[in-house]
Parts: sequence; structure tokens; C-alpha cells
Amino acid sequence: MYGNNFPPPMTPRQQPQPSPQRQFLSPNEYWAQKQQAMRNEKKALSKSATKAALLLILYNIMNLVSARIFYIIVYSVVSKSPTISLQVAVEKLKSDYADLIAGTAFRMSAMLFTVLLSTLVVFITGQFLLKADLVSWFRPSKKNVAEGFKWAPSCITVNLIVSVFAALIVDMLSSGGVNVPKADFTIKTPTTLGLTMQFLYVCVAGPFAEEFIYRGVILRLLSPYGKGLAVFVSALFFGVMHGNLSQTVPTFIGGMLFAAVAVSCDSLIPTLIIHICNNVIASINDFGTAMNKDFSNIYLGAAILMMIIGFYVMLVFINDLSESISKNQQYALSAGKRTSTVFVNVAMIIYIGIFLVYPYIESFIQAN
Repeated sequence: MYGNNFPPPMTPRQQPQPSPQRQFLSPNEYWAQKQQAMRNEKKALSKSATKAALLLILYNIMNLVSARIFYIIVYSVVSKSPTISLQVAVEKLKSDYADLIAGTAFRMSAMLFTVLLSTLVVFITGQFLLKADLVSWFRPSKKNVAEGFKWAPSCITVNLIVSVFAALIVDMLSSGGVNVPKADFTIKTPTTLGLTMQFLYVCVAGPFAEEFIYRGVILRLLSPYGKGLAVFVSALFFGVMHGNLSQTVPTFIGGMLFAAVAVSCDSLIPTLIIHICNNVIASINDFGTAMNKDFSNIYLGAAILMMIIGFYVMLVFINDLSESISKNQQYALSAGKRTSTVFVNVAMIIYIGIFLVYPYIESFIQAN
């Protein structure tokens, strides 16, 4: 139709496009855009911080509710007299079933029930009501599993070293007349059921719940606004929630490394593996004592092995981990303003005051 010398007309895509003109903003326009970006980022961060605080508050409330539900269920089952009265259940259990509730099996079963039910409620609320997309952090992969086993010795090493220094501080305070509360996971009634429940709580359910709440929820909601900020907040809350100095210091410092690994992998699978390994090793002596066996050499050997491997991994890979957290991060707000936005938040202030600071101070006062 067009002949040999006349090519068909070019389509719009084929026609050469004029080069885009570079847009220059006036100082006022640039400042206006920057201010708007800062407002948008602050609003989004405040919303995410509020979601995180609400889920943390919900978890703590559910712990209280779940424990009460457990008492009612246990009494209704063992007495074969169903009741919905917490007062009746507690009084009857203390008077008629004192041996039952004094045992390790009962205590660990209560904690298992409490953390699992609380975690389930928080997951449903966060995932479906608050649209937090918490599922994505639990998707397994070979790479994440490998990262977990790679970093486990380093995290355990940090925890062991800091725990020694924390114990020295506690001993110094105690010698000066200041009693510092300590966590008690002594297996008082070493039955098969008691040992099983202790293992399931300390080495499986406890790590899962803590990783989900103090790493999953916080890191998922805050890391888009600064991975370093999310790591710090996660470690701080994880440390303080233990409620005693001997655990707060090592869990805070170790929690920094835990959270850094989770953020760098965008997954909780590595830290879940690390947490389980850490608690298994930390429980060796407790289980040995409960079974009237001396596992101190096993514990010492495991600790030395972890420290050798852990120091090597940190020397070789710590820079890569640090760079993976800090690279490609540009924000409208400064680090200080992002931090203040997280903490100067009504929901966050309520959570910190009621569920972190108050119990911490109360336990210290009671111990003295």
C-alpha cells in the first residue's frame, strides 16, 4: 500500500519522545513538599506504633484472662462440678486440691495454656482486624533455617557473657542489702508430666510466643520506619518485660542481636530456632537437678562449644548483618523524631507504664 520507499506511519510508542524537562523546585515548594512528607510519615508511624501498643496491651490482658479461665476449667474438670466463678474455683483448688496446684505440671500447664491462648487472640486481632500481615514473618525457607542455626551460637554466647555480668551486679546489690527479684523455673515436682510440661513451655511455647509478640509484632509494624529503631524498641520491651534485673540486661542486649537477625531475614524462623536452642541449653542443669543427675559437664561443654562457634560467626558476619540493617534507608523524619513518635504515643505510654514499669517496680519493692 505504501510502496517500497514509504514506510508505514509510526505508532505513538514508536515515535521519538521529547526528553523530559528537569523540574526545579523553588525553596518554598521544596520545603512545603518536605513538610508534607514529614507529616505523612509521622502519621503512618504513629498509626503503626499504636497498633503495636494495642496488640501488646491485648497480649498482657489476655494473659490475665487466660490464667483465670485455666483455673475455672481445671476445677470444673477435677471436681466434676462446673462453675463460672473464679473465686469458687481458686478457693476450692487451694483447699481441696493443694497438692495438685503446687506441682510443676499444674504451673507449667497453666503457663502453656495462657501464652498459647493469648498469642492466638493477638494473632487473630493483628492479622484480621488491624491488617498487620503477621503471617509473612513465619513463612519457612531453607535460607532462614540456615541463618537460625548460623547465628544461634553467637546469640547464646552474648546471652551467656552478659548473664555473668548481670549476676555479678545482682550479687553486689544483694551483698549491699538490696534484694533483686529473680525468675524461678525450679522443677519442684519432677514427675514425667511435670518435666514434659516444663520442656514444652520453656523450650517450645515460651520461645514461640515471645518471638511472635516481641519480635514479630513490633518488628513487622515498626521496621518500615527504621530497622534500627524497630530493633531497639523490640529489644527494650523484650528485656524489661522479664521483670527482673538478672534477666532484663542479658535479654535486652541479646535481644538486639535477635532482632537484627530477624530484620535482616524478614522472618522469625531464624530467631525462633535461636530462642529454642538458647532455652534448651539454659535448661540443662535444671532438668539434671530434677532427675538427680549431674549435667554440669554437659552444660559446660555446650556453652564452650557455643562460644567458640559464636565468636567466629560474629567476627566473620557481623559487618554483613549491620549493613543489611542500615542500607537503603531514607526517611523524612530524623531518627530522634521517629523515636519520639513511637514513645510519645498514648497507647504506647499506657503499655509501658502499666505493663512494663509498674510490674518491674512492684516486684522490686516486694523483694525488699
